[in-house]
Amino acid sequence: MKLREMSVEYQEAAQIISDKIKLLKPGRPANDPELNALYKLRSEIRKVGEICENYYEKGYWRDDRFCFTQPVKVLQLTKSSLKQQVS
Repeated sequence: MKLREMSVEYQEAAQIISDKIKLLKPGRPANDPELNALYKLRSEIRKVGEICENYYEKGYWRDDRFCFTQPVKVLQLTKSSLKQQVS
């Protein structure tokens, strides 16, 4: 699956969350934690979808929140280190 195709799935997921928000919103306070979590989730899903859609366009700036800016550390596990963690 290509990133552009994935972006469509992200848009669909964001729409599902929007529909859920519309169902939950009536009668709830503006600072409802569940609604706030859904708003944040929808926003992040939309942003990732936008990144997927425009990823290969020259000059498009990707959001640092969704990109690795430093090498990922790989943990070296040995039998002795595992024994120390269990003890």
